[in-house]
Amino acid sequence: MLKTLNIENFRGIKSLNSEAFRHVNLFFGRNNCGKSSLLEAIFWLLNMSNPQIPSVLNILRGILKYKKENFQTLFYALNDEKKIVISGTSSDGHSRKMEAAAAFVPERRIENSEISDDTMRGNVFPGSYDLKISFFADGIAYDPVSCSVLVGKKDSALTIHPTTNYREAHSASFIPPSRETASATEAAKSLFLLKRETSLTGTLKKIDSRIRDLVLAGDQVLVDFGGEIRLPLFVSGDGMRKIFHLVSEILAKDGGAVIIDEIDNGLHYSAMKPLWNAVLDAAMRSDTQLFITTHNIDSLKALAKVLEERPDLREKVLTANLVRHPENDVCEIIPYDFAAFELCIKQEIEMR
Repeated sequence: MLKTLNIENFRGIKSLNSEAFRHVNLFFGRNNCGKSSLLEAIFWLLNMSNPQIPSVLNILRGILKYKKENFQTLFYALNDEKKIVISGTSSDGHSRKMEAAAAFVPERRIENSEISDDTMRGNVFPGSYDLKISFFADGIAYDPVSCSVLVGKKDSALTIHPTTNYREAHSASFIPPSRETASATEAAKSLFLLKRETSLTGTLKKIDSRIRDLVLAGDQVLVDFGGEIRLPLFVSGDGMRKIFHLVSEILAKDGGAVIIDEIDNGLHYSAMKPLWNAVLDAAMRSDTQLFITTHNIDSLKALAKVLEERPDLREKVLTANLVRHPENDVCEIIPYDFAAFELCIKQEIEMR
């Protein structure tokens, strides 16, 4: 599990250092303090050998076109003359580090020796914007990967160069504020395939005692609520569907990491406590590390109540305020122990 993190020149973060991570990590703070950037940096570091991550990070923000200007947004203040550097260490002492450097390759004339059936029409190779991603595990440098987009074309494709011989032992997934993603659906299917749906059923029973079992019929999950027939999951309320997908993703990771942006998005306040109980149970059961953001006071109150009732989880959960210091634009993670967190909630002290 990731224990420490250092970020330089990424998205909205000029610089950030933290040594506070735990099994479950919840970050809150003002708008534009860097919460989403923090989650994206963790996601990239934990998938550092994947050359498609830069485009995935843009897609998560609704940026769908492959353009130089869009990839420049990965760099703090659009300064792509300085490398992005993200590094961290795990709780068992292993280290990882990645660096992303941008380069503009200008257009050039095609030499006769390069002409082939695959050559682009015309006599000029267009310029390209390249991101070279170098990465290191325990100080060992592996073959870098890269992604490139053509410059000057209205609709450019992304070219990736996955030449690395490095393979991640565990992967990380990112769940954006809009839920019911394809990855969550695939996670649920994998649980049924591996005959581990009982873990999912047991967690959901704690939320709705009527649930007896879950079955997979094609691409559809059917739920037995004790009636004459099983009902499709989609007829359940938003809260149940969201919790189902979150828990599926967490249980399927099995030792990896799940990153959840705005965990409370779209939920009624009454669903917050069941949500936290389900998410925490799934994380502990599957030994999956979680990184979560929220700016909803009802979500914070619900977590405080859960930790009050379940003292065994207090040392496994980090609650932290992410603060941007305006004098130097450096971001800082300020951790709260349970006593301070609970006091702020009960005294209604503003900490978001």
